[in-house]
Amino acid sequence: MKLNYPLHHCAVAVADLEATIAWYCDKLDFRVEKRFTLPDAKLEIVKLISDGGVRLELLAQTDVIGAIRDQDLMAPGAKHICFATGDVEKTAAEMRRRGVKITQEPKVIPESDEKNLWIADNEGNLIEFIEEL
Repeated sequence: MKLNYPLHHCAVAVADLEATIAWYCDKLDFRVEKRFTLPDAKLEIVKLISDGGVRLELLAQTDVIGAIRDQDLMAPGAKHICFATGDVEKTAAEMRRRGVKITQEPKVIPESDEKNLWIADNEGNLIEFIEEL
């Protein structure tokens, strides 16, 4: 039996929930799908969704202010979110128009026959856009 589990969502821990909701809605056209609190876990959760059906879950601790997170890309764990795009150059132009911080300009990766672009959200979380060549 082969297992086939479609991806439901990715989760990102954030320090400033309201600012991060606004960033993803304004810069990447997400909208709030659900919002709730889990008192036992001391978490506030906001589920965002895009018109393409991509879900992103923002997690904020309700009793910690300004928690420092490990930004080391070599540490185990999730490192970035990646979205497919048909044209990285057009995506980069739109990100610039929206005032998004580009951390790496469009670049061809010959080893994988792809072109990518890297941006950072309002809290420095990395987001990649990838175009299959």
